Amino acid sequence: MPVEYLSAEQEARHGQFAAAPTPGELEQFFRLGAKALELCSGARCGCWTPS
Repeated sequence: MPVEYLSAEQEARHGQFAAAPTPGELEQFFRLGAKALELCSGARCGCWTPS
């Protein structure tokens, strides 16, 4: 993304959170609902297991 139009201060902050996101804020974007989990469960091939 071009950043030539930003000030040096804006460019330094570009692509960063203004503050650390709270767990609640993260859950809004990274939480899968029941339907999404159901759809994902059939797509797993079993070739990867978490450690």
